Amino acid sequence: MVEIVHTMARGIWRNAYQTSLIKLKEGVAHLEQQVDSIDQLMIVATMTPGQNERMMSKRSALLEQAKAYYKSIPEYELAIANDPPALYVIEAAYPSAKADKPKKLNVLLAVFFASFVFASLIALLKNKKPGMHVA
Repeated sequence: MVEIVHTMARGIWRNAYQTSLIKLKEGVAHLEQQVDSIDQLMIVATMTPGQNERMMSKRSALLEQAKAYYKSIPEYELAIANDPPALYVIEAAYPSAKADKPKKLNVLLAVFFASFVFASLIALLKNKKPGMHVA
């Protein structure tokens, strides 16, 4: 049973990590294309100092994001390569030596006393005189 759960969890997590890794690599490629287009635009076009500053800040933001993606890629590759168990068996299961059954006498006594208390309360409330207050 543990092996079945382990196999299922391994497949689910590995697929999730592989999908995320593919998306990360696509994101890095897209960011690099944007940085390249900004570089080409800055070389070809004549811009005002304000436009140039905006392009440089956009370029640096894209590079920072690409740097964060590059840091995440090895973590996902490591997660795909490693195979942690989904369940840890701490102690093997053994059937009990003595079957556990409900204790009928205890249950009957508890039901008897609870019904006696409620019946007494109902009898007191029903036989209450109109001028008396129950505390």
